[in-house]
Amino acid sequence: MRAIETFAPNSEQQIWNILASILLLGNLNFIESEANFDESFVKDRNELQICANILQVESIQLEKALCMQVKLLFKIF
Repeated sequence: MRAIETFAPNSEQQIWNILASILLLGNLNFIESEANFDESFVKDRNELQICANILQVESIQLEKALCMQVKLLFKIF
């Protein structure tokens, strides 16, 4: 714990915020949309809001970033 005290107070707080958000993100659970199987949502909105507050972002934007599906298509010749 002493090592973290070598950082500036602002940097120390940012490190703790990042660590807390990583731990909270790991606890989030997701559910599938009933209407669209390719869509998902965060199950517990309260946990999402807490994490968004720590990261200083809007919860809806955080959910969109977490639930975005990226598909990579490769063309084989």
